[in-house]
Amino acid sequence: MTVLVFGVFDILHPGHIYFLDQVIQLGGDLHICLASDEYVKNYKNRQTIYSFKERSEMINKIYPNIVIHKGDIDIGKWTIFNNLIPDIVATGYDQEKLEIALKERRQLNKTKFVKIIGFNTDMYSTTKIQDKNKYGNI
Repeated sequence: MTVLVFGVFDILHPGHIYFLDQVIQLGGDLHICLASDEYVKNYKNRQTIYSFKERSEMINKIYPNIVIHKGDIDIGKWTIFNNLIPDIVATGYDQEKLEIALKERRQLNKTKFVKIIGFNTDMYSTTKIQDKNKYGNI
């Protein structure tokens, strides 16, 4: 069984760890489509704190069995599905638009979608952590 998640994972915080631990409990081989630095710059209007390589290394230090794929630069290209059709796609509490877009993909018509609830989302999101740091609250 193959499980796929999508994300930036820029500041690897307890919310990310909770998410990945929950996804691992689904079983199978876990793959991450990790957002490229260019995607984050173009579509989230910010620079990543850590490069794609650094983010990949951080994840693999904690989870050495996770397979990481570089995400596309452009929205809607979905090249990951040229080589990988997952049995399960797990999405986070804040990935509603992603889930809708993925469900429209014809090659995912047999894929099961699982929503993972957030962990202390009032504290743990990369944006909130960055804002706290910017304003001296960390």
